[in-house]
Amino acid sequence: MQRWFAFRASSILALVFLLLGCGIPGKPGPQGDQGERGPAGNQGPQGPAGPKGDRGPAGPQGPEGSVKTDDVKPIVEAAMKTQIDALQKQIDDLKSLLQNRGQCPSDMVTIGTFCIDRYEASVDDPNNLGTLDGSRTTAKALSVEAIPQTKISWMQASRACSNAGKRLCTRQEWLLGAGGTPSGAQPPNPDDCNTKASGAVKSGSRSQCKSGAGIVDAIGNVSEWVDEWYVTGAPVETDPAKWLQALMIEPFGQVAADGKDATWNVNGRALNDLTTPLTPSIGMPAVGARGGSYLDEDGTGLLSLDLRYAATVPVEHVGFRCCRDRTVPPSTTP
Repeated sequence: MQRWFAFRASSILALVFLLLGCGIPGKPGPQGDQGERGPAGNQGPQGPAGPKGDRGPAGPQGPEGSVKTDDVKPIVEAAMKTQIDALQKQIDDLKSLLQNRGQCPSDMVTIGTFCIDRYEASVDDPNNLGTLDGSRTTAKALSVEAIPQTKISWMQASRACSNAGKRLCTRQEWLLGAGGTPSGAQPPNPDDCNTKASGAVKSGSRSQCKSGAGIVDAIGNVSEWVDEWYVTGAPVETDPAKWLQALMIEPFGQVAADGKDATWNVNGRALNDLTTPLTPSIGMPAVGARGGSYLDEDGTGLLSLDLRYAATVPVEHVGFRCCRDRTVPPSTTP
């Protein structure tokens, strides 16, 4: 019992001392002044992008920029060079034209006011002779040492000359060009005109077959279409069975002034084609082929004239030759 009282006394005494030393907490005092702001913390991660807004109106146009001289200089120089080159070519062409005014090219011979081909004509492409009426002929006539072009109609030959800036020779031009060509002996020597053979030879290959003007092979080799037409008349012989016999006889006369040169016509008619049987047509205009060919022997010559064919008939032994005027075309006259 004594122990219990002693414990309780000591406990009470300890409590008294505690109260006296610490006291009971009073009411809170007023809030003090705010302290200084501390340093900023680290930035957090970026949030997601918001929706795209509407496009704003266009701003005013800025001032025009300046062009640098170095940028346009090459362009201007190139354009000027092109114009200068073109002008120089025109000047050179005009000089050449003035120097060669009225002169014939080397593949032609000058006679008076015209030029005539030195050689019997060949063409640049025999596959382009086109239709017999010449409407689709694109081949161009050439005056070179070559086998002459045959199996060509008068119309095709005329167009081939035109494609080369020339034309078929007139009768007068052909006679002036061919004058002085020797008819040659029979049988002919290898250098004489080709008047008795199985075919044509290269034009210019017979050294003695040259005219006074300088054209070759006007006599023989191939007959040559000339720009002359004849209107055929009524037949002398009315029997068709005798037409073929008339191939080498009158009405135009077989024998000319020199006693040899032949004129051929089918009884006043012209052959419209060469299909068998031959049927010469009355009233069909006949075109002229001059000089005779390798087939005609004594029938060749300066006055030899073949009037058997219409203008659209191609013939095995007939070729052509071209002419042109010496005058300068108006478009190039200075």
